[in-house]
Amino acid sequence: MQNLLKQRNRRIHSAFLEEQRQLQPLPATQRVNYTEHILSVSRNSTITIKHVLYSVPSRLVSSCVRVRLFDAKLELWCAGEHTLTLTRLFSSSGIRQRNIDYQHVIESLVKKPRAFRFAKWRDDLLPNEDYRRIWQRADNELPADDACKYMVGLLHLAKKANCEDALGRYALAQIEQASRFSLLDCQQRFLNVIPIIPSLRIQQHALSDYQALLAKVPA
Repeated sequence: MQNLLKQRNRRIHSAFLEEQRQLQPLPATQRVNYTEHILSVSRNSTITIKHVLYSVPSRLVSSCVRVRLFDAKLELWCAGEHTLTLTRLFSSSGIRQRNIDYQHVIESLVKKPRAFRFAKWRDDLLPNEDYRRIWQRADNELPADDACKYMVGLLHLAKKANCEDALGRYALAQIEQASRFSLLDCQQRFLNVIPIIPSLRIQQHALSDYQALLAKVPA
C-alpha cells in the first residue's frame, strides 16, 4: 500500500508544486461566516428571522438584539453581551417554522397561567408526548383555570428542578393510575428541598444569676 501511494504521489508531485506556488497566504484574521440582523423582541418574547419564529427569554421583551445568523445556529447579543444560542431552523416552500422553548416564557406564564390556554403556540410549549397527554387529560377533567394552573406549574417545576423527562413520566403515571393531578406531590418528589436549620449556640445562665437579679428588685 505504501509503495502504491509513493507511485501516485510521484506522478502528481510536479503538479502539486506548481499549485503550491499559486497559493496565496491565509488571511491573518478569521473570515466572518455569519450575517448580522438587528431585531426587536416582541411582547410575546419572540423574534422572527428568515420566516422562522424563535422564542427567547422573557427578560428580553422589548429589547433590541443583534442576531448572528450562522449555517446551523443563531447567536443573540444584547448590550454587547452574548445572551443565547439557538439551533437554526429553515422554512421550506414559504411555510413558516417555529422554535418555541417553554423555558424562555414560563416565568411570565406563572404570573398569568390562564394565558397558557390562549397562547398562539400553546402546543409548542409542551416539550414531548407525555406533556401533551397530561394537558389533554387536565383539560378534559379539570376546570379551565385549574387545568392551566396545573400545566403551567408542572412546566415551571420541570425548569426549576431540571427534571423534564422524569417529571413528565411521573405526573402522567399519577393521572393514568388514579386521575390524580397533584402538583404538591410532584414538588415534594422532585424539588428535594432540604430545610437549613441554623446552628444556634445558646448559653444557659446559672440560677444564681436570676436570684441576684431578683434580690435587686425593690419590695
